[in-house]
Amino acid sequence: MPFSNPVISGNVADPLVVCVDGAYWAAATSGRWAPVFPIFRSSDLVRWRQVGAVFWRPPAWARGNFWAPGLAVDRGLWSVYYSASRARGKPCVAVAQARRPTGPWVDRGFVVCQTVGSIDPAAVRDAAGRRYLVWKRMGAGSGIYGARLSPSGRRLISRPVRLVVPNAEWEEGVTEGPDIVRHGDRYVLVYSGGHCCRPPCTYAVGVARAKQVLGPYVKDPANPVFSGGNGWKCPGHGTLVHAPGGGLSFLHHAYRDDDQLDVHRQALLDPVGWDASGWPVFGEAGAPIGAGAPEDDLRLDERFAGAALDPAWQWPYDGPPSVRLRRGVLRIARGAVSRAWTPRDFTVQVGVAGAGRLAVLLTGGRSIAVRCCAAGMAVLVADGRVVARQPLPAVGGLRLNVRAGGAVAAYASRPRGRWRRVGVPVLAPPGSAVDRVALGPGAFSGVSLRPL
Repeated sequence: MPFSNPVISGNVADPLVVCVDGAYWAAATSGRWAPVFPIFRSSDLVRWRQVGAVFWRPPAWARGNFWAPGLAVDRGLWSVYYSASRARGKPCVAVAQARRPTGPWVDRGFVVCQTVGSIDPAAVRDAAGRRYLVWKRMGAGSGIYGARLSPSGRRLISRPVRLVVPNAEWEEGVTEGPDIVRHGDRYVLVYSGGHCCRPPCTYAVGVARAKQVLGPYVKDPANPVFSGGNGWKCPGHGTLVHAPGGGLSFLHHAYRDDDQLDVHRQALLDPVGWDASGWPVFGEAGAPIGAGAPEDDLRLDERFAGAALDPAWQWPYDGPPSVRLRRGVLRIARGAVSRAWTPRDFTVQVGVAGAGRLAVLLTGGRSIAVRCCAAGMAVLVADGRVVARQPLPAVGGLRLNVRAGGAVAAYASRPRGRWRRVGVPVLAPPGSAVDRVALGPGAFSGVSLRPL
Protein backbone atom coordinates (compact mmCIF):
# COMPACT_ATOMS: atom_id res chain seq x y z
CA MET A 1 0.00 0.00 0.00
CA PRO A 2 1.53 3.36 -1.00
CA PHE A 3 1.72 5.80 1.93
CA SER A 4 3.55 8.85 3.19
CA ASN A 5 4.69 9.70 6.68
CA PRO A 6 3.60 10.34 9.35
CA VAL A 7 1.33 7.39 9.98
CA ILE A 8 0.29 8.88 13.35
CA SER A 9 0.45 12.66 13.65
CA GLY A 10 0.42 14.93 16.68
CA ASN A 11 2.99 14.18 19.37
CA VAL A 12 3.54 10.42 19.40
CA ALA A 13 6.99 9.74 20.80
CA ASP A 14 8.49 6.27 21.33
CA PRO A 15 5.79 4.28 19.48
CA LEU A 16 6.23 0.62 20.44
CA VAL A 17 4.13 -2.00 18.64
CA VAL A 18 3.12 -5.67 18.78
CA CYS A 19 1.11 -7.80 16.35
CA VAL A 20 -1.51 -10.24 17.68
CA ASP A 21 -3.83 -12.24 15.42
CA GLY A 22 -3.30 -9.88 12.51
CA ALA A 23 -3.97 -6.70 14.50
CA TYR A 24 -1.26 -4.20 15.38
CA TRP A 25 -1.33 -2.48 18.75
CA ALA A 26 0.96 0.42 19.66
CA ALA A 27 1.51 2.51 22.77
CA ALA A 28 3.38 5.79 23.08
CA THR A 29 4.89 8.24 25.54
CA SER A 30 2.47 10.67 27.18
CA GLY A 31 4.94 12.73 29.24
CA ARG A 32 3.01 14.75 31.80
CA TRP A 33 -0.37 14.18 30.14
CA ALA A 34 -3.30 11.90 30.91
CA PRO A 35 -4.82 9.60 29.81
CA VAL A 36 -1.42 7.99 30.34
CA PHE A 37 0.10 5.97 27.47
CA PRO A 38 -2.31 6.19 24.52
CA ILE A 39 -3.15 2.89 22.81
CA PHE A 40 -3.54 2.75 19.01
CA ARG A 41 -4.83 -0.02 16.74
CA SER A 42 -4.21 -0.76 13.05
CA SER A 43 -4.72 -3.60 10.59
CA ASP A 44 -1.94 -2.52 8.21
CA LEU A 45 0.59 -0.38 10.17
CA VAL A 46 -0.45 2.67 8.11
CA ARG A 47 -3.98 3.59 9.21
CA TRP A 48 -4.12 3.97 12.99
CA ARG A 49 -6.90 4.83 15.41
CA GLN A 50 -6.52 5.65 19.08
CA VAL A 51 -8.75 3.23 20.99
CA GLY A 52 -7.88 3.98 24.61
CA ALA A 53 -5.05 4.38 27.07
CA VAL A 54 -3.31 2.34 29.75
CA PHE A 55 -4.15 4.57 32.74
CA TRP A 56 -6.95 7.10 32.94
CA ARG A 57 -5.57 7.89 36.37
CA PRO A 58 -1.87 7.14 36.91
CA PRO A 59 -0.57 4.87 39.68
CA ALA A 60 -0.33 6.63 43.05
CA TRP A 61 3.47 6.32 43.14
CA ALA A 62 4.04 7.98 39.74
CA ARG A 63 4.95 11.65 39.35
CA GLY A 64 5.00 12.29 35.61
CA ASN A 65 7.57 11.58 32.92
CA PHE A 66 5.42 8.76 31.57
CA TRP A 67 7.80 7.44 28.93
CA ALA A 68 8.22 4.65 26.40
CA PRO A 69 5.59 1.96 27.13
CA GLY A 70 6.54 -1.40 25.63
CA LEU A 71 3.75 -3.92 24.98
CA ALA A 72 4.09 -7.71 25.29
CA VAL A 73 1.66 -10.65 25.23
CA ASP A 74 2.09 -14.04 26.89
CA ARG A 75 -0.64 -16.71 26.80
CA GLY A 76 -3.38 -14.11 26.55
CA LEU A 77 -1.99 -11.85 29.29
CA TRP A 78 -0.94 -8.40 28.12
CA SER A 79 1.88 -6.54 29.82
CA VAL A 80 3.03 -2.98 29.35
CA TYR A 81 6.50 -2.13 30.63
CA TYR A 82 6.90 1.60 31.18
CA SER A 83 8.92 4.20 33.03
CA ALA A 84 7.79 7.05 35.25
CA SER A 85 9.29 9.31 37.90
CA ARG A 86 8.81 8.75 41.61
CA ALA A 87 8.01 11.37 44.24
CA ARG A 88 11.55 10.93 45.57
CA GLY A 89 14.16 9.47 43.31
CA LYS A 90 14.85 8.82 39.66
CA PRO A 91 12.52 7.09 37.18
CA CYS A 92 11.81 3.38 37.49
CA VAL A 93 10.60 0.71 35.09
CA ALA A 94 7.28 -0.77 36.16
CA VAL A 95 4.72 -3.14 34.64
CA ALA A 96 0.94 -3.14 34.29
CA GLN A 97 -1.11 -6.10 33.05
CA ALA A 98 -4.50 -6.71 31.46
CA ARG A 99 -6.49 -9.40 29.67
CA ARG A 100 -7.19 -7.06 26.73
CA PRO A 101 -5.07 -4.28 25.22
CA THR A 102 -7.91 -1.83 25.86
CA GLY A 103 -7.82 -2.70 29.57
CA PRO A 104 -8.61 -2.43 32.34
CA TRP A 105 -4.93 -2.36 33.23
CA VAL A 106 -3.70 -3.19 36.74
CA ASP A 107 -0.37 -1.76 37.85
CA ARG A 108 1.94 -4.48 39.23
CA GLY A 109 4.67 -2.19 40.52
CA PHE A 110 8.40 -1.83 39.89
CA VAL A 111 10.48 -4.26 37.83
CA VAL A 112 13.80 -2.41 37.93
CA CYS A 113 14.73 0.71 39.89
CA GLN A 114 18.42 1.54 39.54
CA THR A 115 19.78 4.38 41.69
CA VAL A 116 20.51 6.62 38.71
CA GLY A 117 17.19 5.79 37.04
CA SER A 118 15.83 3.21 34.58
CA ILE A 119 13.82 3.99 31.42
CA ASP A 120 12.96 2.75 27.91
CA PRO A 121 11.96 -0.88 28.61
CA ALA A 122 11.26 -3.48 25.93
CA ALA A 123 10.29 -7.14 26.36
CA VAL A 124 12.11 -9.80 24.32
CA ARG A 125 11.92 -13.58 23.80
CA ASP A 126 14.74 -15.87 22.72
CA ALA A 127 14.46 -18.88 20.41
CA ALA A 128 13.65 -21.12 23.39
CA GLY A 129 10.78 -18.89 24.53
CA ARG A 130 12.59 -17.42 27.54
CA ARG A 131 11.55 -13.88 28.47
CA TYR A 132 13.90 -10.92 28.89
CA LEU A 133 13.67 -7.23 29.60
CA VAL A 134 16.05 -4.69 28.07
CA TRP A 135 16.18 -1.03 29.14
CA LYS A 136 18.34 2.07 29.45
CA ARG A 137 20.22 2.76 32.67
CA MET A 138 20.24 6.53 33.11
CA GLY A 139 23.38 8.52 33.73
CA ALA A 140 26.11 9.72 31.38
CA GLY A 141 27.68 6.82 29.51
CA SER A 142 25.58 4.16 31.26
CA GLY A 143 24.23 2.28 28.24
CA ILE A 144 21.58 -0.38 27.66
CA TYR A 145 21.04 -3.29 30.06
CA GLY A 146 19.18 -6.61 29.92
CA ALA A 147 18.09 -9.41 32.26
CA ARG A 148 15.87 -12.50 32.37
CA LEU A 149 12.23 -12.02 33.33
CA SER A 150 10.23 -14.32 35.58
CA PRO A 151 7.42 -16.39 33.99
CA SER A 152 4.92 -13.87 35.37
CA GLY A 153 6.81 -11.03 33.68
CA ARG A 154 6.78 -9.03 36.93
CA ARG A 155 10.36 -9.35 38.18
CA LEU A 156 13.93 -9.92 37.07
CA ILE A 157 15.46 -13.32 37.79
CA SER A 158 19.02 -12.70 36.64
CA ARG A 159 21.66 -10.08 37.28
CA PRO A 160 21.44 -7.13 34.82
CA VAL A 161 24.06 -7.22 32.06
CA ARG A 162 25.23 -4.22 30.07
CA LEU A 163 24.61 -4.87 26.36
CA VAL A 164 25.98 -1.74 24.68
CA VAL A 165 27.73 1.38 25.90
CA PRO A 166 27.80 4.81 24.18
CA ASN A 167 31.40 4.82 23.00
CA ALA A 168 30.97 6.24 19.48
CA GLU A 169 31.21 9.96 18.76
CA TRP A 170 27.80 10.14 17.03
CA GLU A 171 26.08 8.67 20.13
CA GLU A 172 27.12 11.72 22.20
CA GLY A 173 27.11 9.71 25.42
CA VAL A 174 23.63 8.24 24.81
CA THR A 175 22.39 4.76 23.88
CA GLU A 176 18.68 4.23 24.53
CA GLY A 177 15.34 3.08 23.11
CA PRO A 178 16.34 -0.59 22.62
CA ASP A 179 14.49 -3.26 20.67
CA ILE A 180 15.73 -6.74 19.75
CA VAL A 181 14.71 -8.97 16.83
CA ARG A 182 16.01 -12.41 15.88
CA HIS A 183 17.49 -12.76 12.38
CA GLY A 184 18.89 -16.15 11.47
CA ASP A 185 21.09 -17.32 14.31
CA ARG A 186 21.67 -13.84 15.71
CA TYR A 187 19.86 -11.26 17.77
CA VAL A 188 19.89 -7.74 16.36
CA LEU A 189 19.68 -4.87 18.85
CA VAL A 190 18.31 -1.61 17.45
CA TYR A 191 18.98 1.48 19.56
CA SER A 192 19.10 5.27 19.33
CA GLY A 193 21.90 7.68 20.14
CA GLY A 194 22.47 11.43 20.27
CA HIS A 195 20.11 14.09 21.60
CA CYS A 196 16.43 13.25 21.14
CA CYS A 197 14.39 16.14 22.34
CA ARG A 198 15.89 19.63 22.43
CA PRO A 199 17.06 21.77 19.53
CA PRO A 200 19.27 21.07 17.82
CA CYS A 201 18.38 17.39 18.02
CA THR A 202 20.96 14.88 16.76
CA TYR A 203 19.09 11.60 17.20
CA ALA A 204 19.89 8.65 14.92
CA VAL A 205 19.68 4.86 14.94
CA GLY A 206 22.40 2.30 15.42
CA VAL A 207 22.43 -1.52 15.48
CA ALA A 208 24.45 -4.26 17.14
CA ARG A 209 24.19 -8.05 17.07
CA ALA A 210 24.98 -11.09 19.20
CA LYS A 211 24.51 -14.86 19.40
CA GLN A 212 22.53 -14.54 22.66
CA VAL A 213 19.94 -12.00 23.84
CA LEU A 214 22.26 -10.88 26.64
CA GLY A 215 25.28 -10.58 24.38
CA PRO A 216 28.10 -9.95 23.89
CA TYR A 217 27.06 -7.46 21.19
CA VAL A 218 29.12 -6.10 18.32
CA LYS A 219 28.05 -2.80 16.76
CA ASP A 220 27.68 -2.29 13.03
CA PRO A 221 30.76 -0.35 11.84
CA ALA A 222 28.40 1.61 9.53
CA ASN A 223 26.50 3.15 12.46
CA PRO A 224 24.47 5.31 12.50
CA VAL A 225 22.46 3.38 9.91
CA PHE A 226 19.33 5.55 9.96
CA SER A 227 19.20 9.35 10.22
CA GLY A 228 17.28 12.33 8.85
CA GLY A 229 16.19 13.13 5.31
CA ASN A 230 13.14 13.50 3.03
CA GLY A 231 11.62 16.21 5.22
CA TRP A 232 12.32 14.49 8.55
CA LYS A 233 15.03 14.81 11.17
CA CYS A 234 16.25 12.90 14.21
CA PRO A 235 14.44 9.55 13.77
CA GLY A 236 14.64 6.93 16.48
CA HIS A 237 13.20 4.93 19.37
CA GLY A 238 10.86 2.49 17.73
CA THR A 239 9.99 -1.15 17.15
CA LEU A 240 10.84 -3.67 14.47
CA VAL A 241 7.67 -5.51 13.47
CA HIS A 242 6.64 -7.93 10.71
CA ALA A 243 4.56 -6.13 8.08
CA PRO A 244 1.31 -7.58 6.66
CA GLY A 245 2.88 -8.35 3.27
CA GLY A 246 6.02 -9.91 4.76
CA GLY A 247 9.34 -8.40 5.67
CA LEU A 248 10.09 -6.03 8.51
CA SER A 249 9.02 -2.47 9.19
CA PHE A 250 10.28 0.06 11.71
CA LEU A 251 7.67 2.14 13.57
CA HIS A 252 9.49 5.06 15.17
CA HIS A 253 9.32 8.79 15.78
CA ALA A 254 10.88 11.82 14.10
CA TYR A 255 10.45 15.59 13.80
CA ARG A 256 9.53 17.42 10.63
CA ASP A 257 12.41 19.49 9.31
CA ASP A 258 10.42 22.68 9.83
CA ASP A 259 9.65 21.90 13.49
CA GLN A 260 12.40 24.28 14.50
CA LEU A 261 11.89 23.98 18.25
CA ASP A 262 11.54 20.17 18.17
CA VAL A 263 8.05 20.17 19.68
CA HIS A 264 6.21 17.29 17.98
CA ARG A 265 7.67 13.83 17.54
CA GLN A 266 5.37 12.06 15.08
CA ALA A 267 5.10 8.34 14.33
CA LEU A 268 6.72 7.18 11.07
CA LEU A 269 6.83 3.81 9.34
CA ASP A 270 9.79 2.68 7.28
CA PRO A 271 10.80 -0.58 5.58
CA VAL A 272 13.71 -2.68 6.83
CA GLY A 273 15.78 -5.00 4.67
CA TRP A 274 19.03 -6.90 5.12
CA ASP A 275 22.37 -6.48 3.41
CA ALA A 276 24.69 -9.27 2.32
CA SER A 277 26.48 -9.20 5.68
CA GLY A 278 23.28 -9.70 7.67
CA TRP A 279 22.94 -6.12 8.92
CA PRO A 280 19.57 -4.33 8.71
CA VAL A 281 19.02 -1.56 6.15
CA PHE A 282 16.46 1.12 7.07
CA GLY A 283 14.12 3.34 5.07
CA GLU A 284 15.02 4.92 1.75
CA ALA A 285 18.83 4.96 1.54
CA GLY A 286 19.05 5.31 5.32
CA ALA A 287 16.42 8.08 5.61
CA PRO A 288 12.68 8.02 6.41
CA ILE A 289 10.01 7.82 3.71
CA GLY A 290 9.01 11.36 2.78
CA ALA A 291 6.34 13.50 4.39
CA GLY A 292 2.89 13.90 2.89
CA ALA A 293 1.14 17.18 2.10
CA PRO A 294 1.29 19.56 5.07
CA GLU A 295 -2.49 19.61 5.52
CA ASP A 296 -2.87 15.82 5.60
CA ASP A 297 -2.63 15.68 9.39
CA LEU A 298 -4.51 18.92 10.07
CA ARG A 299 -8.19 18.10 9.98
CA LEU A 300 -10.57 17.55 12.84
CA ASP A 301 -14.37 17.54 13.08
CA GLU A 302 -15.89 16.50 16.37
CA ARG A 303 -19.50 17.01 17.41
CA PHE A 304 -19.35 15.36 20.85
CA ALA A 305 -22.13 13.00 19.82
CA GLY A 306 -20.86 9.93 21.69
CA ALA A 307 -21.30 8.84 25.27
CA ALA A 308 -17.63 9.41 26.14
CA LEU A 309 -14.93 11.88 25.25
CA ASP A 310 -12.55 10.80 22.48
CA PRO A 311 -9.38 9.42 24.17
CA ALA A 312 -7.20 11.75 22.07
CA TRP A 313 -8.25 14.62 24.38
CA GLN A 314 -5.76 15.01 27.24
CA TRP A 315 -5.18 16.92 30.46
CA PRO A 316 -2.32 17.30 32.97
CA TYR A 317 -1.98 13.97 34.80
CA ASP A 318 -2.17 15.71 38.20
CA GLY A 319 -5.07 18.06 37.27
CA PRO A 320 -8.03 16.11 35.84
CA PRO A 321 -10.88 18.33 34.60
CA SER A 322 -14.51 18.10 35.59
CA VAL A 323 -16.17 16.94 32.36
CA ARG A 324 -19.71 15.95 31.40
CA LEU A 325 -20.83 14.94 27.92
CA ARG A 326 -24.56 14.95 27.25
CA ARG A 327 -26.77 15.47 24.21
CA GLY A 328 -23.95 16.66 22.02
CA VAL A 329 -22.60 19.25 24.45
CA LEU A 330 -19.28 18.93 26.24
CA ARG A 331 -19.43 20.76 29.58
CA ILE A 332 -16.15 21.45 31.35
CA ALA A 333 -16.82 22.89 34.79
CA ARG A 334 -13.19 22.92 35.88
CA GLY A 335 -9.90 22.70 34.03
CA ALA A 336 -9.48 22.05 30.30
CA VAL A 337 -8.92 19.30 27.73
CA SER A 338 -6.37 19.60 24.95
CA ARG A 339 -4.92 17.90 21.88
CA ALA A 340 -1.37 18.07 20.55
CA TRP A 341 -1.18 19.59 17.08
CA THR A 342 1.56 19.84 14.51
CA PRO A 343 3.23 23.20 13.77
CA ARG A 344 1.26 24.34 10.74
CA ASP A 345 -0.96 27.32 9.87
CA PHE A 346 -4.46 26.35 10.95
CA THR A 347 -7.82 27.66 12.11
CA VAL A 348 -9.68 26.10 15.02
CA GLN A 349 -13.34 26.88 15.70
CA VAL A 350 -15.72 25.81 18.47
CA GLY A 351 -19.43 26.08 18.93
CA VAL A 352 -20.17 27.55 22.35
CA ALA A 353 -23.33 26.99 24.38
CA GLY A 354 -23.47 29.95 26.76
CA ALA A 355 -19.83 30.58 27.66
CA GLY A 356 -16.46 29.09 26.90
CA ARG A 357 -12.70 29.41 26.46
CA LEU A 358 -10.64 28.35 23.43
CA ALA A 359 -6.84 28.45 23.68
CA VAL A 360 -3.61 27.49 22.02
CA LEU A 361 -0.97 26.28 24.45
CA LEU A 362 2.60 27.26 23.66
CA THR A 363 5.88 25.74 24.71
CA GLY A 364 7.25 27.08 27.97
CA GLY A 365 3.84 27.03 29.69
CA ARG A 366 2.48 30.04 27.78
CA SER A 367 -0.97 30.38 26.21
CA ILE A 368 -3.14 32.62 24.02
CA ALA A 369 -6.90 32.32 24.49
CA VAL A 370 -10.24 33.86 23.59
CA ARG A 371 -13.18 33.55 25.99
CA CYS A 372 -16.75 34.76 26.16
CA CYS A 373 -18.99 36.16 27.55
CA ALA A 374 -18.63 37.56 31.08
CA ALA A 375 -20.18 41.05 31.29
CA GLY A 376 -21.16 40.84 27.61
CA MET A 377 -17.55 40.81 26.40
CA ALA A 378 -15.40 38.54 24.28
CA VAL A 379 -11.90 38.75 25.72
CA LEU A 380 -8.47 38.00 24.23
CA VAL A 381 -5.97 36.82 26.85
CA ALA A 382 -2.22 36.22 26.51
CA ASP A 383 -0.45 34.50 29.40
CA GLY A 384 -3.29 35.42 31.75
CA ARG A 385 -3.27 39.10 30.77
CA VAL A 386 -6.26 40.67 29.00
CA VAL A 387 -5.05 42.34 25.80
CA ALA A 388 -8.35 43.10 24.01
CA ARG A 389 -12.12 43.16 24.50
CA GLN A 390 -14.99 43.02 22.02
CA PRO A 391 -18.62 43.72 23.09
CA LEU A 392 -20.69 40.58 22.46
CA PRO A 393 -23.85 40.02 24.51
CA ALA A 394 -24.23 36.37 23.46
CA VAL A 395 -21.80 33.90 21.94
CA GLY A 396 -22.32 31.24 19.31
CA GLY A 397 -18.72 30.46 18.45
CA LEU A 398 -15.06 31.19 19.08
CA ARG A 399 -12.23 30.92 16.57
CA LEU A 400 -8.45 31.19 16.55
CA ASN A 401 -6.38 31.56 13.37
CA VAL A 402 -2.88 30.32 14.15
CA ARG A 403 0.27 30.87 12.10
CA ALA A 404 3.21 28.54 12.59
CA GLY A 405 5.40 31.59 13.06
CA GLY A 406 3.46 32.46 16.23
CA ALA A 407 0.77 35.01 15.24
CA VAL A 408 -2.67 34.20 16.69
CA ALA A 409 -5.84 36.09 15.65
CA ALA A 410 -9.01 35.69 17.73
CA TYR A 411 -12.65 35.90 16.61
CA ALA A 412 -16.05 35.53 18.25
CA SER A 413 -19.58 35.38 16.86
CA ARG A 414 -23.12 35.64 18.12
CA PRO A 415 -25.42 32.66 17.52
CA ARG A 416 -25.81 32.45 13.71
CA GLY A 417 -24.04 35.81 13.48
CA ARG A 418 -20.96 37.01 11.64
CA TRP A 419 -17.44 36.69 13.00
CA ARG A 420 -15.93 39.69 14.79
CA ARG A 421 -12.23 39.97 15.41
CA VAL A 422 -11.21 40.47 19.03
CA GLY A 423 -8.30 42.91 19.09
CA VAL A 424 -5.29 42.52 16.82
CA PRO A 425 -3.25 39.34 16.28
CA VAL A 426 -1.04 38.42 19.21
CA LEU A 427 2.53 37.32 18.58
CA ALA A 428 3.86 34.34 20.51
CA PRO A 429 7.00 35.22 22.49
CA PRO A 430 10.30 34.57 20.72
CA GLY A 431 11.54 31.04 21.24
CA SER A 432 8.06 29.57 21.78
CA ALA A 433 5.89 27.46 19.49
CA VAL A 434 2.30 26.25 19.34
CA ASP A 435 2.00 22.89 21.07
CA ARG A 436 -1.72 22.22 21.69
CA VAL A 437 -5.31 23.29 21.21
CA ALA A 438 -7.31 23.48 24.46
CA LEU A 439 -10.99 23.80 25.43
CA GLY A 440 -12.38 24.84 28.78
CA PRO A 441 -13.84 25.75 31.02
CA GLY A 442 -17.17 26.20 29.26
CA ALA A 443 -19.83 24.38 27.23
CA PHE A 444 -19.03 23.30 23.66
CA SER A 445 -21.21 21.88 20.90
CA GLY A 446 -18.40 20.91 18.54
CA VAL A 447 -14.89 21.67 17.37
CA SER A 448 -13.36 21.81 13.88
CA LEU A 449 -9.83 22.41 12.72
CA ARG A 450 -8.65 23.16 9.19
CA PRO A 451 -5.44 24.30 7.51
CA LEU A 452 -5.29 27.98 6.63
